[in-house]
Amino acid sequence: MRVKKFRTISLFEIGKMESYLSDMAKEGLFLIGMSQSFNVFKINEPADMEYRIEFGAKVLSKEMRDLYELSGWRYVCSLKGIHIFRAAFSDTLVEIHTDPEEQSYTLRKSCKMFVKLITLEIVLILIMIALSVFAIRIGGTPVLNILENNFIYVINTAFMLYIIFEIVRQMKTLLQIKKRLQMGFYINHHEPWKKRSASQFIIYSILAIMLIICLASIASNIRTIVGFITGGSNYELTLATELPVVRLNDIEKLEAPVIRTYYSKDSKHLLSNVSVKYNVFIKEKEINEEFIQEGMTWEGEVYMPSIHTNYYKVYVPFLVQGALSDVLHKAENYFIGLPDEKIAVETLDCDGLDEAYYISSGLNGENYFGLVVRKGNVILWMIYNGQNTRSEVVEASQALFE
Repeated sequence: MRVKKFRTISLFEIGKMESYLSDMAKEGLFLIGMSQSFNVFKINEPADMEYRIEFGAKVLSKEMRDLYELSGWRYVCSLKGIHIFRAAFSDTLVEIHTDPEEQSYTLRKSCKMFVKLITLEIVLILIMIALSVFAIRIGGTPVLNILENNFIYVINTAFMLYIIFEIVRQMKTLLQIKKRLQMGFYINHHEPWKKRSASQFIIYSILAIMLIICLASIASNIRTIVGFITGGSNYELTLATELPVVRLNDIEKLEAPVIRTYYSKDSKHLLSNVSVKYNVFIKEKEINEEFIQEGMTWEGEVYMPSIHTNYYKVYVPFLVQGALSDVLHKAENYFIGLPDEKIAVETLDCDGLDEAYYISSGLNGENYFGLVVRKGNVILWMIYNGQNTRSEVVEASQALFE
């Protein structure tokens, strides 16, 4: 029977790893293979075994294996130029190395490899940070971008930093061993090792959380794609559709409104629709709603009021204010480019709402304007166009949260 155990001791911590493998053998677990992150053991009768770690070529030649076996050391497995040997404990056991200074030369290649890895990782992380900063700052809405992308930019950078930390830590360990060998000190093959430490537990817990977030992010992206294909994420809006937002007739209060679904009879592009984004840390809905009221005119044309609403529910409490600032930034920039624009944000004092802001379009700002309201962790950004004033939109918002 085989058992896989996650490797918590680096192979470059030579003395600790050798001691660990010997202790596992006393418990009946004998190393038979290694992967990048796991040790593979075979269960057998407990025995007193000695293990040695050797650094060398990526593939160990048969001649070298035979030479080690003549000294009583049996080859176990290899991983990227690190080779493991074992032998039954004996007072007459012949050591592989009898000259510490000579053994130090076997570590030179690994030390050079670490320098190259660190250089490569630093270049990669600088590129990663530059791309992440650029992506986060797109549109001037960094908090929304982070939430909508499930902290992936932050997590990727954290993973890269952790990899560099591990490489530097292992290189430091190897350099210390090499220095001691050059000074004539032998490796302590029974160096004490801790099964678990508080720092390891914290680091692995953080890594596990980041991995779970990555998997959840992938799942949410798949859900969104499937939703668009099946119609669950982008669908037609009707008067009966239940939504946690201000509906157009909450403002208009028309007796027989007709919801305008398409631009024209031949059009396939939805005019009144709901679009949903599935994310881990923020729930988003984008709702477009337009009425056509026959027999009612406004400014000489058939009355067609509309409201465009973005709904945000933020699940990270300390980022609610940051998300609100980003939504306000988007709201301010929405009307830029209109003729006679005079964009202004006015703070409103509204009962039942934590925060409310009015954004004038500058072009008929009394009837075409934006309104951003917040209650708890829910943010609504509405763009209204119709004959009613902002008071009706505010009242409808207050009624919604009541």
